[in-house]
Amino acid sequence: MGASADVIVVGAGSAGSAAAALLARAGLSVALLDKEAFPRDKPCAGLLSPRGAEAVARVYGAGALAEISLQACTGARMFRKDRLIGEITGAPAMHCLHRRQADAWFLARASAAGARVMQSAEVREVDAAVGRVTLRSGETLDAKIIIGADGPNSVVRRCAWKTVRGRPKGLGFSLIAEAPYDALKPGETREKCRLYPHVYFDLMPWGYGWVFPQGAACTIGIGGLVRRGSGFRAAMRRLVDMTCVEGTFERLELRGHSLPFGNFSRTPARGHVLLVGDAAGLAEPVTGEGIAFAIESAELAAQAVTDAFADGEARSASRRYTTLYRRAIYPGFRQARWARLLLYPRLTLPLAMRALSRNEDRVRWFFEIASGQISYAEYTRRMLRSIFLRRGARKP
Repeated sequence: MGASADVIVVGAGSAGSAAAALLARAGLSVALLDKEAFPRDKPCAGLLSPRGAEAVARVYGAGALAEISLQACTGARMFRKDRLIGEITGAPAMHCLHRRQADAWFLARASAAGARVMQSAEVREVDAAVGRVTLRSGETLDAKIIIGADGPNSVVRRCAWKTVRGRPKGLGFSLIAEAPYDALKPGETREKCRLYPHVYFDLMPWGYGWVFPQGAACTIGIGGLVRRGSGFRAAMRRLVDMTCVEGTFERLELRGHSLPFGNFSRTPARGHVLLVGDAAGLAEPVTGEGIAFAIESAELAAQAVTDAFADGEARSASRRYTTLYRRAIYPGFRQARWARLLLYPRLTLPLAMRALSRNEDRVRWFFEIASGQISYAEYTRRMLRSIFLRRGARKP
C-alpha cells in the first residue's frame, strides 16, 4: 500500500497549483505532483488577460499580481498581416509574465497552504475506479479524488477516459521565441511593441500570430489548429520578417508546444477523476486564453471537492464539478467554437477584418471578450446593431 491523501493533483502548473492551494486551505490533505522540477520552462505567450488577473487575485490575494507581473498593458493593436486593423487604449490591464517564474510562485503558494509537493514525480498510470496513481518510479498513491491538471496530453485523461495514445483530436500547436526589443524594426513597431500586445491575423489557416511585451524583452509566436498544411514554421517566418530586422529569424530559438484549441470537454469528470485547465481542453477556442480558465476550473473543482467532503460524499465531487462547469465555463466555450467559424476560415476572415477595420468600438468589443466583460452572444448583438445602424445612416 502506497501513501494516501484526500486529493491527488497531477500537474503543478497554474491550474494544479490553484486547486491544491484552495483544497489545502480548506483542510484537506493534498498531494501535488509534477513530472518536472521547478522552476521549469513553460513555452507560453505570457499574457494574462483581465479575466485571468481577476482569477489570480481571487485565489492568491490582491498582491499576487505585483509578485508575478513584469508589466501591465492597457492597450492592444490588431493587424491583418502587416495592415493595422485597429488599436485600443485605456482598456482594463493585461499583465505580462514569464511562466517559469509565475508557475514556481504559484507552486510555492500551494506548498505554503499545506499541500505536499512532489517534484520530478512522473505519473505512469491512473486507476480511476479505485483512485490510485502509479508513478514512473513504481510508487503508488491513493486518494478519494484525483485532479488531472497535467496539460493537453494529459496522462490522467488518457487513463481515466481510456483513450488511445497519440495526439488528442482538435489539438493545437504553437511556436514561440523570445527576442530583445532591438530585434524589432525601429520606429513605430519597436516603440508600440514595448507598450501593447500586437495580434496578427491571416498569417496561417486557423490561427494567429503575436508580439507581446515581456518587460525587458518580447515574445513572438504563432499558434493555431493543427491541420494538414498548417505551416507553423513558415507562418512564424512571415511574422518575424514582417516585424523584425533582417536576419532575426535565423537567430531565434524556437520552442514548440501543444495546446488545446477547441477540444474542450463536455463532461470533465468521471468516477474519482476531475480534469482542469488544459487537461480538460480549456484554452479559449478563438483567443487561445488559457490561464484564466485554468484557474477558474481549479476554483470550481476545489469548490465541488470541498462540498463533497463536507457532506461525507467524496465520490459526488465528480457530479458536482460537472454541474458547476456546465454552468460557468462550457456555454462560453461552445459560443467561442461557433464564433471562430466567422473569423478563421479563408472565406470569412476578409469579411471579419473588414467589419473590424478602423472601427474602434468593434475592436474594443473583441478584446472585451478576452477580458470576460462580454460574451460572444453579446458581441454578436453589438456587431449586428453597429452594422445595421451604420447602413441606416448612409441611406439618403
